[in-house]
Amino acid sequence: MTSRTEQTVVIKRDITFAHAACGDVMRPLQMDMYRPAGREYDRLPAVVLAFGGAFHRGSRQDDTVTEDGKSNTPIAEYCRMLATHGFAAFSVDYRLAQEEPRPGQTPVLADMDVPLERIRVVRDILGLDPITPERMRDVQEAAIDDMASAFRYVCGASRRLGIDPRKVVVGGFSAGGRNAITAAFGEAIDPAGVISLSSYVPDFVVERRLLEGNALLPVLAISAENDLGYIRKALPKQHETLRRGGGQTIWRVVPDYGHFYPADAATLDGLTKAPACTVFGEILQFLDGLYAEDDWQGQDRDDLSGLSNGNSNPNNSKATIKC
Repeated sequence: MTSRTEQTVVIKRDITFAHAACGDVMRPLQMDMYRPAGREYDRLPAVVLAFGGAFHRGSRQDDTVTEDGKSNTPIAEYCRMLATHGFAAFSVDYRLAQEEPRPGQTPVLADMDVPLERIRVVRDILGLDPITPERMRDVQEAAIDDMASAFRYVCGASRRLGIDPRKVVVGGFSAGGRNAITAAFGEAIDPAGVISLSSYVPDFVVERRLLEGNALLPVLAISAENDLGYIRKALPKQHETLRRGGGQTIWRVVPDYGHFYPADAATLDGLTKAPACTVFGEILQFLDGLYAEDDWQGQDRDDLSGLSNGNSNPNNSKATIKC
């Protein structure tokens, strides 16, 4: 394991990366970039992250939800934390169900049944009428398109953004994680890896990628012990499908939490249940593993610092943990 000195973060907000159809209107899709100060001329590894919210709520600035007294760390805070460790991180926008998004010309989900368990709960909270599985599938297709557009923009603008286009990982939490992992395996993009927090990719999307002769991508998947039922069911199967396909796959479980958990929550190995690390510690180890053979201006480290949970002061990330 390695260690890095925490770095001051510079944030550039409201970067337009695409325009997309919402009903009869085209609206801009935007992202916020977090990167370490004083590294303007370095080509940094990058992480592109999408927020959670059941495709109905949340934003790139804040997707915090509290249930049963427990909260998730927002994606924007993950981006800030990553930037303190030498990464360029992007918190990205995507179209939500209420905007009547139009999917593009690259469908990924085909005729699959879309899980509505959490979506029904959120629509009820928001006072919205029920939505059909077919319409919800279109919403998700549009969001997957938006994630692919964000990845393409970051890679295409790599020199201007100061990132290494060979070292761009995609990820997200819940709906955002679903966008990221499905776009990574189903769209014509080629990220260095995927960070999937409480989300999954349908098996047929992975199998289609293999049939097309494309190698599987490295995946870090994290779920909670008491996560949504369809996620608890999907993750063991996903891990086995990726493993059998020759992919690098890591599966971790957060004990004693439901769908919403902080970055400093402890993790267990998904198969053996042996103690592993923390959620954010797992992310740092996964990224370090991807780039272990490269000199990307990181420093040797034997601890993982900069951890904070969703209820803490985002400017104070001094907690240290050894994994």
